[in-house]
Amino acid sequence: MSERSTMNLTTIQVLLVEDSLVDAELVRAHLGTQRLPVFVIEAVGAVAEAATRLHTAPPHVVLLDLNLPDSQCLDTLYAVKAN
Repeated sequence: MSERSTMNLTTIQVLLVEDSLVDAELVRAHLGTQRLPVFVIEAVGAVAEAATRLHTAPPHVVLLDLNLPDSQCLDTLYAVKAN
């Protein structure tokens, strides 16, 4: 059975890839209002940081800003998907 199919639905690990601190805080505030599931959010501000994080501890979900300092548009998605 894959790790994803045995995911604990009460806690979801989220990697938020967002360079705007204001937008990242809005996402945190919105997801923080949920009782269940509980979202454990780790935020990074660039694709390079996301790639490192994806290799060390893959999250259940990636929320991805497509316009980052080190990547733009669909290249951002392709870069994260490659990791």
